[in-house]
Amino acid sequence: MPLDYKILSTKPLPPEIRAELSEFPLQEVAVIRIESNAAEGRSLLHFLKQIGPQEKLALVVTSRNALPSLEQIEANPFDQIFCVGEKTAIQLLDKTGWNSDQVAGTAKQLVQQMPKNIKALVYPCSAQRLDVIPEFCRQNDVILHEFQVYQPVAESVKINGKADIICFFSPSGVRAYYGQQEYRGETTLAIGPTTGKELENYSTNIVVSEEPSLNGMVREIKQLYSSKEHK
Repeated sequence: MPLDYKILSTKPLPPEIRAELSEFPLQEVAVIRIESNAAEGRSLLHFLKQIGPQEKLALVVTSRNALPSLEQIEANPFDQIFCVGEKTAIQLLDKTGWNSDQVAGTAKQLVQQMPKNIKALVYPCSAQRLDVIPEFCRQNDVILHEFQVYQPVAESVKINGKADIICFFSPSGVRAYYGQQEYRGETTLAIGPTTGKELENYSTNIVVSEEPSLNGMVREIKQLYSSKEHK
């Protein structure tokens, strides 16, 4: 019998994570969809052709949503590659054959590892990106080539009843959900500190996953349930 502790995920989960949560009632909804800007002549390949060959050109990837824009590029033009998230780095390798030189859990952690002598940095992102990467470039006189290659768009969602925990995976997902739903006292679980910061605008009960990953969120959910049971 499922436990009396309902989980709502604001994006569809992979089968292995769903299996980890099989003892809980679980609802999955997609609160945002990702639209590519390539159809508007804004592909990353198009932008790279515009700026031309450059020495010591580096790449930073802060979201796996940027990965499709990189698949169009046949030869790796980057001297260094920096990536947020182990799974994103693995997917980058799978899709392009490119290894990441530095990988970190968050953008703030990543810029602490990045060398300050980078000459130019390519940043495929969305219009809703944070200011962490541009600020790093401003402070270190790095030429920033920022290309908006995708855009998160809010989806209309229907929620079945009240959840005990709602899981959020990005600031745009937080805005999309609470743009349609009222906060009803539920625990809001963020995959990382940036998403947790956005939740402060809507929730009074925020938990940030100690490890910014789906597996980390599963552990937080089980700890929250265990704490509830022992009260």
